Amino acid sequence: MKNRKVAGITLILSVLLILAAYILRNPLSFGFCQRVYLFGNEETCLDNIAFTVGEPLQSYAVSLVIISLFLFAAKKEVLKKWSIFASVWTLVTLIAVTYSPVYGNALSPIQRDVVSVFMSVLFVLVSLILLFRKPRVRN
Repeated sequence: MKNRKVAGITLILSVLLILAAYILRNPLSFGFCQRVYLFGNEETCLDNIAFTVGEPLQSYAVSLVIISLFLFAAKKEVLKKWSIFASVWTLVTLIAVTYSPVYGNALSPIQRDVVSVFMSVLFVLVSLILLFRKPRVRN
């Protein structure tokens, strides 16, 4: 596959993920909130889907948008190595986010949204290093 095609697919996928995250973060607006709470004149949703799925998905999708813009300039060999890294990193991020608590407490201040943002920022930094480092010349 050509580099531009891979970068384009990654960009389209990340935009679709941002759209899905937006929908999941606003369940009341899209009509799939099961526990609606009325407080005065305001309706809010008590479902946890916005925190458990929507926020982590959004942070990861934004990092993919950033990286996909740099993928257009990547060489084929670099793109192949980055694809392997991105696959492994996505799996590690999925496991880390899944097993982190939704809400932190005094004993465990780590929260799911903090883990997802941290993993996303680290993903962008490592990806940029992989994409822009100079290849070693072997003798």
